[in-house]
Formats: sequence, C-alpha cells, structure tokens
Amino acid sequence: MTKQLRPLFLSLIGLVFGVMAAVAVWPAGLGLFADRAAPAFAQNDPGPRDMLPLPPGKYRRFAVCIQVVEGQPHDATYVQGRLRAALSAFSGLQVFMPGMRPNADFPPLIDLGCPRSPARLTPGDDRRVAERPGTALPDPSPYHIHLFVVSPATREMLQRGSYSRRVMPSVEEYATDNPGGDSFLGITSGLYLTVGDFADLSTVEAIFEEAAPLERIVPLPTPTGPRPVLKPASPR
Repeated sequence: MTKQLRPLFLSLIGLVFGVMAAVAVWPAGLGLFADRAAPAFAQNDPGPRDMLPLPPGKYRRFAVCIQVVEGQPHDATYVQGRLRAALSAFSGLQVFMPGMRPNADFPPLIDLGCPRSPARLTPGDDRRVAERPGTALPDPSPYHIHLFVVSPATREMLQRGSYSRRVMPSVEEYATDNPGGDSFLGITSGLYLTVGDFADLSTVEAIFEEAAPLERIVPLPTPTGPRPVLKPASPR
C-alpha cells in the first residue's frame, strides 16, 4: 500500500473509523490515555479536561497550545487573547455526516506551552505516537493543534518552495492504522504563524476555520472569496 500522510482535520472521518477498528481489536482502547493528568503548563485555561475515547489521547474540548519559539515572553499572552477572540466567532467543529458527533467540543481550551518541539524546526525527530495501549511509543499530545509563534524570517523560510501561500497545517504527530500498518494517520496538526499575523482577527478566523475545520455562529455571505493566504511577514 502506498504510504500516505493525512492531516487529522482533513481526514477526520477516516481517522475516526480507523481508530474504531483498532478499538475492536484492542478492547482496552476506549480507556486509552484517559487517566493522564493535564500537562503542568502555565496559563492553562480553566474548565474540564476529560479525554475523548475517539480519537484517543485528545481533550474532549477543542484544544490549542501556544508555544513562542521566537519572540518576547508577553507575545504568548497576546496571541492567546487574540486567538480566543477569533474562536468566539465559531460554535464548534464542522460535522460532515448527519447525526455524527463533532470530534471535539466548544468552548475551546487555549493553553500556553506545548508538549513537543515544532516538528518543522526539529529535523530527524520521530513524531510517531501510540495508537493503542501497551506500546513503547510516546503518548500523543492532548491538543488538537500546536500553534508555534515564529519570527517573520522563519515563517518565510518555512513557506519557501510552497506551491501557494495558503495556510496549510503541518503534521506534528502521526500514528499507524495498526501495529504493522503502512497507512499513516495525522494525529496532531501544527500551525506556524508570527505575532503580526494576529493583528487582523478575520485572518486568524479564516486560518482556523479551514485548519480545524470550524463552524461559524453567523455564516459568512457566499461566496466567501479566496482561501486564507499568508501575507508577506512583518512585525506586529
């Protein structure tokens, strides 16, 4: 089988059914990672932090962690506040099939500090995580999206060579569909943005609307125009 790498939120249905198949083989799968304590990061959002049975290892609430890779300490709280304001325009994750439950609940969790370093800036780091209990692989991140704040120069470097300037989530963590499988499932997505990208809330809304994807409380008029693109990076 040809190896495929599919970001979590762009293959949500396939991931859910793939994990359900794994649970059928390993009955203990429904309790996977459920007893883990919340990561001890500063500035955690308040509220319940129970875990989803499917996909395993994720918070029940839609969860984003923010890590400032390049910038000032206060940049983290600024981005957190702007992201919280942007996400207030949404009611939750989009549902792709009638009667299907969203893959995570709102209101979202937005924490400062991510459990792993940025994959795109850490060459050679294996990002495979456990897809079931009883393996030697690391647990997946409880967050759905790792948001890394980088400098304008780094963002432009990461964007260089891309066929477009659309904001495309990266795969930060992946798992196989079974222990010997050669089909890869994206488990955690990543976004690499600058502080300046958060100056315009409509841009942030568009980026997360497509990356998750999210359902707006008040739909935009149709057509919505071009998909979100990155403008040339500039400081805030």
